[in-house]
Amino acid sequence: MVTGSLQNVIVCVPVTSGASIAPCSTVGGVKQKPVMQTVYVIDPASATFFDMAVEPLNTASVATVFSVGFSFVLLCFLVARGIGVVLDLIRKG
Repeated sequence: MVTGSLQNVIVCVPVTSGASIAPCSTVGGVKQKPVMQTVYVIDPASATFFDMAVEPLNTASVATVFSVGFSFVLLCFLVARGIGVVLDLIRKG
């Protein structure tokens, strides 16, 4: 499935010295110069594919995963603590 194409674009990047070069201008007191870059441009027809792939974070799902993980760690701690208490009783006799 082709979702875009490689294209050459002009990007304005900050310059430390010298004057701004057309088509770029000074933005916020920072001089800019044009640089040619090859980028992957997404086809507008396949934009919905990317929108569906990057859904907003569902806080209920995150909370469920966190609570299951935290419960598992707490359970392991309590089991290990119980085993430690039993071994301590056996050792002290």
